[in-house]
Amino acid sequence: MYLPRSFRVQDKNRLAAFMRRYSFATMVTPAAGDVAITHLPVLLDGGDEQWTVRGHVARANPHWQALPGARTTLVFHGPHSYISPGWYDDHNEVPTWNYAVVHAHGRARLIEDSNALDRLVDEAIDQYEELHDSPWNRRLAPENRKRQLEYIVGFEIAIDQLEGKFKLGQNRSVSDQQSMRLALSESGDDDSRALAAFIESFARE
Repeated sequence: MYLPRSFRVQDKNRLAAFMRRYSFATMVTPAAGDVAITHLPVLLDGGDEQWTVRGHVARANPHWQALPGARTTLVFHGPHSYISPGWYDDHNEVPTWNYAVVHAHGRARLIEDSNALDRLVDEAIDQYEELHDSPWNRRLAPENRKRQLEYIVGFEIAIDQLEGKFKLGQNRSVSDQQSMRLALSESGDDDSRALAAFIESFARE
């Protein structure tokens, strides 16, 4: 990833927190002279700058066949928005797009143990159901649960490289940055307001 120094984020714990917050990722794997790409939610395990990503794909998705031993990249997308030069002190500029993204790289392997796959599914459900006031209780009949697990393939990726790029206008003057944040926060666009909130949070950390 093209990574100018102004936008580079090297704090691995901050990048891990970002990956957990924006856990719907894009997985990219070389596949027989082509590239396999899948969009999916994942779990991040570990700490002390040693992390593993786990997830699953549909068995009908040929992506899983390319995974064993393959160097795979996961792209985690955060808030993003168009930036107008009309927000700067000097309007004789060009528009741009600001965003936050993390790339996680590592070797993939399949989760072949059925109990481990079962736990993975439960942990994924727990992670997202806890966001709701009335979580689903997962009371599937055993035979139905077993059948559903046969339709998916689990994987894990041991992360050996993390790249963080938070392009938030750090290369602009303080005045331009303040004007940009105000314009984003007052926008009628949800993405713009989300980026404004992210920038404010980033500035406080």
